Formats: sequence, C-alpha cells, structure tokens
Amino acid sequence: PAPLRRRLRGMERAREEAGDAGGGDAPSSKRRRGGTGDAAVTEVPDLPPSPLSPGLLEEPSGESLKQAYEAGEPYPHVVIDPLCVPERLLQVRDEILHHVKGNYKESDLFKLYQTPDLKNFEEGDADTVSRMPNMLALRRAIYSAEFRALVERVTGAGPLTDETDLSANVYDVGGHLLCHDDVIGTRAVSFIIYLSGDGDDAWEAADGGALELYALDGGRLGEPALAPSAALLPLFNTMAMFRVLPGRSFHAVQQVMTATKPRMSIQGWFHAAHPPAGAEHASLSQLLASTASP
Repeated sequence: PAPLRRRLRGMERAREEAGDAGGGDAPSSKRRRGGTGDAAVTEVPDLPPSPLSPGLLEEPSGESLKQAYEAGEPYPHVVIDPLCVPERLLQVRDEILHHVKGNYKESDLFKLYQTPDLKNFEEGDADTVSRMPNMLALRRAIYSAEFRALVERVTGAGPLTDETDLSANVYDVGGHLLCHDDVIGTRAVSFIIYLSGDGDDAWEAADGGALELYALDGGRLGEPALAPSAALLPLFNTMAMFRVLPGRSFHAVQQVMTATKPRMSIQGWFHAAHPPAGAEHASLSQLLASTASP
C-alpha cells in the first residue's frame, strides 16, 4: 500500500540526504557463452565480496558468541553485533526496497508484509545480479560453509545443510507475530537480520516491535508463559539467532507502535538433514491436534 511504501522511501531519502549512502566499487563482469561459434554472450556481473563484518568468522569472535549464546535466557540465544559492514547492509536494504515485491499477510497469528523466498533469485541471472548484487552477496555469505560452521559451533545445533530459506519482512504500525516455536520440517536454527533504524533514527523500546522470548510455564514443555521474559530490540545491523526447539523456543514479535519507521528485517532458517526430535511438542503440531475433527 502507498502509505507504507512512502514511509519506506522516506527512510531511504532521509539516509541519502544525511550523506550516508553506501558506495562501493561496481562489480566486475564475467562472460557466459551459450552454445558455440557466434552464439550470443551473456554478461553476468560478479558478486561483490562478502559484506560480513571483518573478523566475524575468526576464532575469538566465535568463542565470545558461543559464551553469550549459552548464557542467554530464557533459552540460549545470541545477537551478533555488528553483522555486516554498515554501508553494505544499507545497500542490501535499498535493493530489497526497490526490486522485491512484498505481499500483505494477516491472520489470527500475524500481521505483516512479506516477500517471496529470497532463495529464488538466481546468481546466474545477469539482470538479477545487476539489480541486487549486495543482497545476493549477503545470502551467499550467510549460507556459506564457513558461516554455517560458526552457527554450528555457537549453537551446538549439529551439522547444517546448505538449504537456503529466507525472506524479507516489514511490520508497519500495528504489525505483530504471536507466540510460536518456529518448528516446521527440518528447521534447526532461526535468525533475524534487522534492517531498520540506522543513524539518528535508531529503534527504541517505545517503538515496539521487539523480539520477545518466552520461558516455559511452570517448566512444562509446550506451554509458554503468559508474558515474555526477554525482549530484544530490532537494532540495525544486528542478527538475532537461536535454535529451533519443539515446545521450547517460544518467541513473538511485539506489536509495532511507531507509525514513522516500519520494522524491516530478513527472517530465515538454517536446516538440518532431519526434523528435530520431539516434534509432537511443537506449537504447530499442538494447534493442528487441537483443531482436528474428533
């Protein structure tokens, strides 16, 4: 809708007027020849280098993240800060805003705008690479073997596959996501990369939109407490991460209260080869069981 799009565009204009627009060298090109002889040559730009923050994949960073993850309450979690070189993440946001369509979704459980799965954008397509080089570079970096090894070490999730599963979400004023545990199929680790609130427009608690984490009610598996025991602000250039645990990893997105800066993020999952044990305790399984015909 136009009001949300105007606010998103306004967010971009404000950053550009402040002189914070990210530059960077334009990607070079490589030739891809179809057929032989005089067949047409398609120019496919090379992706820029990884946008991840320097040193993130090195040993000291991994150890400190592991300690922070294990100390997380009400269940282990960690926030990587910073995730990327800031200018590069701003470019990722620009590319999504200008080249990816979001669809409005609303039910009893959620109210948000969501893009199609970002795995569907092909690195081998010249037009896609020219329009979204930084988004593709971030996606490649996040699902690289090196970053998955970091996630495995920090969370103890065990071997993760290279399955790609992520989309961009925008929560406008009133947007929310009710409590659930994220258990679907082979999801093993949830992550959220926050794209809003850079510079002087930093996200504040009064804006709502916090990632709320829930303890178990009386320690009973599958029963979240009535109120969250931790709230993580969706701060620009941070990545929240936690294991997907059936009947345990309960979380929600608090209702967004601000009408001036939509909450924008990339939500995704790392997958294991097999579904987690104890899936019968998952919130989706319990919901389906409670609505099944007798």
